[in-house]
Amino acid sequence: MATLPLHAGVEDCIEEAERAVKDLGLNGFIVGTGIGEKTIDSPEFGPLLDTISRLDRPIFLHPGSLPLDRALNEDFRTGELVNYLFETSFILARLILSGALEGRRLKVVAAHGGGFLTYQFGRLDRGYEVYPDLRARLRRKPSEYLKEVYFDSIVFSREALFHLLKFAGTDHVMFGTDYPFRISDPR
Repeated sequence: MATLPLHAGVEDCIEEAERAVKDLGLNGFIVGTGIGEKTIDSPEFGPLLDTISRLDRPIFLHPGSLPLDRALNEDFRTGELVNYLFETSFILARLILSGALEGRRLKVVAAHGGGFLTYQFGRLDRGYEVYPDLRARLRRKPSEYLKEVYFDSIVFSREALFHLLKFAGTDHVMFGTDYPFRISDPR
């Protein structure tokens, strides 16, 4: 998978995305949850999302790049144990609720089982019911977009994995290891 120069500007990203697929034969893109003070759903990245949709390659969303350390105290290993799940949930919710997925055939892969969203999709759908601005941006309930996302299986408990499989289906959950992070479990 390719890493795009997201801080360099959209035109450079588009050029690198096309080179990665056409010249290097890479199969997708890794995108962090944060790009400085922005996220991939920001309107300026729309042309890049259009290009990735046209190239028909997945985007793997991986946490660790939102500037949470400036806002939250990182004691007790919350960064690795909780914040990564928050970041994944946050960016996935933004992609859905902003309407960035509308009109694009994006294949989104969310790390860490999609964070908290597969457990709290009802809250997103309730927001869709009560907030007219969400209905104006989205043609369908947020959970319907979430069901199109692919998830890795890094959830660390049988119960969570069974829930994820029930929510997403076996065709939308892929094997993951979290290697080389210390928290990974090779079994």
